[in-house]
Amino acid sequence: MKTLIFIHCFLYLVITAHAQKPPLRIDSFKSWPSIGYGNISNNGRFVYYNMQTAHEGETKTVVRATQTDWQTQFDELTDPTFNDRSNILFAICKDTLLKLDLTSRKVSYVPDVSSFRLLKTGLDQWLLQRSVKSNALSIIRLRDNKKIALDSISDFVVSHNQQYLLLQQLNNDTGRLVLLNLKEAVYTTVFNGSGINNIIFDNTDQQFAFWTDSSQLTQLWVGKTNIAGATCLYTEKQRGSANNVHVCAGCSFKFSSNGQHLFLTLQQPIKSAVNNPNLVISSYQDPILKTADFEGTNINDTITHLLASINLNNKELIQLTQANEEIILETPREETPDNYIIIRCRTQDSTDQTYTDAYNYYLCSTASGKRFPVKLNSQTGLKSIQISPGGKYLVYYDPAFSAYYSVSLSDLQRVKILSSETESLLDFRLKDYPKAQHPVGITGWLSEDRHVLISTTCNIYLVDPEARQQTVNLTAGLQQNRHIIYHLPLSRYRLQPEKDGTFLLSALDLNNKKIALQRWKPGSVVDPRNMHFQSVYIGNLKLFYPQLNRDIHKAVDRNSYLVRMESAGEAPNLYFTEDFEHFKQLSDIHPQKNYNWLTSELHKYRDARGYDVEGVLYKPENFDSTKVYPLIINIYEQKSIELNKYEAPGNGSGGDIDLSRLVSNGYLVFKGNIVTEHKKPGEGALASVLAAVDHLKKYKWIDPSKMAITGHSFGGYEVNYIITHSNIFAAALSAAGVASIIESYSTPVGTAGTMWDGYLKDGPPKVVSALSDSVNLYVQNSPIFFAKNVNTPLLMMHNTEDGNVLFSQGLSFFAELKRLRKKVWMLTYRGDRHVVSEENQVDYYTRLSAFFDHYLKNKKMPSWMDGTNR
Repeated sequence: MKTLIFIHCFLYLVITAHAQKPPLRIDSFKSWPSIGYGNISNNGRFVYYNMQTAHEGETKTVVRATQTDWQTQFDELTDPTFNDRSNILFAICKDTLLKLDLTSRKVSYVPDVSSFRLLKTGLDQWLLQRSVKSNALSIIRLRDNKKIALDSISDFVVSHNQQYLLLQQLNNDTGRLVLLNLKEAVYTTVFNGSGINNIIFDNTDQQFAFWTDSSQLTQLWVGKTNIAGATCLYTEKQRGSANNVHVCAGCSFKFSSNGQHLFLTLQQPIKSAVNNPNLVISSYQDPILKTADFEGTNINDTITHLLASINLNNKELIQLTQANEEIILETPREETPDNYIIIRCRTQDSTDQTYTDAYNYYLCSTASGKRFPVKLNSQTGLKSIQISPGGKYLVYYDPAFSAYYSVSLSDLQRVKILSSETESLLDFRLKDYPKAQHPVGITGWLSEDRHVLISTTCNIYLVDPEARQQTVNLTAGLQQNRHIIYHLPLSRYRLQPEKDGTFLLSALDLNNKKIALQRWKPGSVVDPRNMHFQSVYIGNLKLFYPQLNRDIHKAVDRNSYLVRMESAGEAPNLYFTEDFEHFKQLSDIHPQKNYNWLTSELHKYRDARGYDVEGVLYKPENFDSTKVYPLIINIYEQKSIELNKYEAPGNGSGGDIDLSRLVSNGYLVFKGNIVTEHKKPGEGALASVLAAVDHLKKYKWIDPSKMAITGHSFGGYEVNYIITHSNIFAAALSAAGVASIIESYSTPVGTAGTMWDGYLKDGPPKVVSALSDSVNLYVQNSPIFFAKNVNTPLLMMHNTEDGNVLFSQGLSFFAELKRLRKKVWMLTYRGDRHVVSEENQVDYYTRLSAFFDHYLKNKKMPSWMDGTNR
């Protein structure tokens, strides 16, 4: 009987020991396997993807079938590409072209290939491969292996429809430009000479242009693809105007959509009267703020880049922009009609010519240079500015009226097409920012500019740009209590539905953070109760309206999709689906299963001001409700949207906490939302955090005497404010946080031009007022003025090269706390910026853990904190 009891006890201990998973280590992030982004073949039968293995620095490329379990893998491949027929995968493997036959599963290799490209013209597909040793270029037609070979190719450019190539060939210091017609499989020389550079085609592949440079001359040449040769359009001798403006040969340029003009960049040197390069003279009349931290240049000598167009027929050069103006473009440049451009410039006071904070917006004809005012003296910047793909309309959002407007480019008549009177137009994440300046935006345009799709906070509207037809809420039938955000995650400037007229629609349930994907035909009614919502995280979901073009790939020839998804308990993996209800898992990494991982749960509560607030509580996988745990609260703005996000080790990226490792090692972590009001950034953070603490304290498995507060960047500022106005925390971490918003107000953004005042007034802090108008407001919301109230042990991290929040912010706060004999330590990694570099992350997380372990787990204070080893 004793023997039987002993055996049972022994087996119990063995099973228990095996069931106890180890916690994550400090350096686990270095060897954490992960799945990259992949692609799917045109027929939907094969995919490829990269996989970072558990061996640090090792990457494998996996190719596998979607309908069967066949797969193979290689050492990391460069530029893997399926051919059009989906029967061959091409890739570069160490200066060798790899060809994987997907039918026979056989692999062949072509040596001495540095790069390749697949081109399609008509029904034919061509393989371009470039030699490593000789710069030879081979062009092979795949259907019959017809080969065109050219030696000494230094560069080449492919036309838009891939029928033509321009190849720059160098032989014995002389050069020539060769035009290759793939459709006819012939080539001809169009220019002989050296210094060829900056080669382009027009959109219709009928014309090309390039520059040549020599010691005496710079010239611009144009040619036609159906005529051998090129003619000179512009030479350096043509410059020398009174204002010394000349064409920048090395800058980008392009043909106009109609092929009648070339858009060029002009350079206008502005020589200062100041002869001392070490002297910076600033004036109240300067258009931008000058700073003295330029290196190796005289700030008083500047070169202004301007836009011009040159007529290809009469060679007339028209300057389109002036100094201190900018072109506003919110659509892909290569797809946007260019009969007009939108120009923005600061307004000037008519009395003393000083620059104000208001803007003028102009519509400028690129053919004539004539301007038409869109809006003058605008106190808030116009948003979502687009010219329709057909060039018929200009559409923009005006925050001053919370409305979208359309301007007909044929008669310049303006009409209001959608306003907030219909419903909120603002981005859910940014809806409370001042000036109503963050609309969700334009989703895209339907064919022939007949309609534009505009997203509101939750819905998608079909809008007539002439406001003649009634605006239609396309997703009205999908709503339930307006808590679902509908979005087209693969939207384009030019919207192209599938052959059956459908688009891919995403639905984000704000109540539980679940997401659904479904093919949807605009106007058709879909009951949300029948949509397949999942507790997953896709792409950068914290933006609420993410573009998922990297996370979702559709097969060209069928409705098959490759989707990258993750959840709090499952690592990102790739899945195959045809209906977004049934998913086949293609990749299979799950490193979290080897460790004591975490669970996440959504919590909802109300603060003292009456606001509903949310947060996510993370518990270790081996959570025991009979035990008592220390708690770390992490804050920034809105965190609850990350409920289903996979928190891989190192997700803090050297700035925020390493959440999964802390939870794995016995901490509870709570990511709480912050609800701030205008002019009350600190008070709002404090109220939100106090509400979270009151909510969490009611759980018996949380130790209210062992709580810490943490934040990075703006979250660091919030931490600084909270510990200067509350003593409820046993420890705090402030990483790269602001201590004085007065200093921030006067901090330059970059090296010249603007200050951080706009961020403070209109960004997350929502201060609204200018410093000189609300001095007391800035003082009350600057933690450094209340440093004497701090009783919470504080660990700071602030690096010397931080360009977001200057090092002086951290240093001044630390110095004041030190002077007051407060318990404060600061970690500074010299040379690091806003976050800790990867090489320093192990050290950072080690010290962070030691700090929390001492104050929240009663462990011995480490020597670097007690002064015995610093």
